[in-house]
Amino acid sequence: MRRILSIALVLLLSSLVVRSGSPQALVAGKERAEALRVIDSLPSMDSLACRIDLAGNPRLDFTFRYIVRFSIHCPLEGVIQPGTKLIAFLRITPKSREPSIMAGEFVVPAIEVKNRTDFDAPPSDINVSMSGGFVLGQGHYFVEIVLTDNHGHTARKERELKSRATTIGKKVLVPLPPESVAPLEEARWEGPRANKGLRVMVLLNSIKPFQNGRLCTDCGRTYLLEPLVSLLDNLPCQSVKLVAFNLERQDEFFQQDSFDAGGFAKLERALQRTDLDTVPYTALPQLSWARFLVDLTEREVSSKDSPDVMIVLGPWSGYYPDALPKEMVKKLERSTIHIFYFEFFPPEGGVPDRVQQVTESLHGSTFFIGTPETLAKAIGKVRLQLNAAPAALGGR
Repeated sequence: MRRILSIALVLLLSSLVVRSGSPQALVAGKERAEALRVIDSLPSMDSLACRIDLAGNPRLDFTFRYIVRFSIHCPLEGVIQPGTKLIAFLRITPKSREPSIMAGEFVVPAIEVKNRTDFDAPPSDINVSMSGGFVLGQGHYFVEIVLTDNHGHTARKERELKSRATTIGKKVLVPLPPESVAPLEEARWEGPRANKGLRVMVLLNSIKPFQNGRLCTDCGRTYLLEPLVSLLDNLPCQSVKLVAFNLERQDEFFQQDSFDAGGFAKLERALQRTDLDTVPYTALPQLSWARFLVDLTEREVSSKDSPDVMIVLGPWSGYYPDALPKEMVKKLERSTIHIFYFEFFPPEGGVPDRVQQVTESLHGSTFFIGTPETLAKAIGKVRLQLNAAPAALGGR
């Protein structure tokens, strides 16, 4: 069989499991016809001792995409040996459209052991694993995953999937139309697309969020970058300025006046490098957080190029029991700039956090975000308040 894809993979040995991650890519043109022929010609009976786990109905993420993930686990025994090439085909068929084909491959690596005394497990205790995923529009789909090696052995998994009905598309733009299929790629912002529109200021608070009572240590993309993409894609932005900060550390670690696609990539790297686990002693005095946040906000709203809209985005930032001193926020109270705070995972009871207290000093609005649906609803309310009807976003 002619090679369909060549995908570089990283494999590592951890806890007697060799793990491999491979993004699935759409197969088109002549290769699509060949892939279909291969899928239909492979035996229907499983002959690979592999387990294919396919998640249930699609999960909506904060960029309003329906995500489906799967994983494949094969013991290193029998026909699967170091050097074996495994190819995973996905045939995803919408209810009323032609199927989309995806494929990914990897080669089972050789396992080098320098010191035998440190590696006593038999080969059958070692699993070769890969994972992947894809993105769907709203609709009903039939999904087939066919795993084969370079000798024609196979394992299959089939399932019907249905993305639940939602009214999100009436409030915000969604990236995929109904019954559409796309590879699973990290969402990115491509920069302002409106020649005329709003000058937007974004303050991004990168503290670690609590979700379901637990500290989420690796949620920067899910609860900061994905909502940021959705916010900026659903506002007619003429220009964007962005400042990323950490309220716990009282530290600004990223700023770009003309935030664009390149800036988004730099922001992502900055978030990965930022230390969120330690707090300097200078951040410990009482109300030092308030002075930091008020000074940052005041600097931006009173600048010569002050924005039309200020958006603050971040997780619940902790409760401060006393009101902010009036003299500290006196200048902010006179501001006429629209300010909106998108607060993720507030505790039950609606206890105002520290950022909300400053937002209220600016007569701003706070939206409590816990799901993609609440994010879409909040964006819709912001657009109404700014009189930014969907027609103003033409060409997006």
